[in-house]
Amino acid sequence: MLTNRWAVLALIFVTRLAAPLQFQSVAAVAPFLRSELHLSYVQLGTLIGAYSLPGVLLALPGGLLGDRFGTKPTLLGGLGLMAAGGLLLAFGGGYGP
Repeated sequence: MLTNRWAVLALIFVTRLAAPLQFQSVAAVAPFLRSELHLSYVQLGTLIGAYSLPGVLLALPGGLLGDRFGTKPTLLGGLGLMAAGGLLLAFGGGYGP
């Protein structure tokens, strides 16, 4: 457990800095996605919505899991799922079937 208040402040700062980068990553590359994958604005909006939807749907169950199993195992499980999703996105062939 972190007891140094400056270390906790630095950790919170880095986390608050990284979270918007995660949420805006698809929107930031939208022009490139449109040109490279020939996406319409509707498909691009669907992609951004699909990217954000799991966070909305899993917030309450994630909190319940954190209460039941503890914060550290829940956090590590969520981190593993995020890494798996990132790898799946990295090795994906394209948008659509």
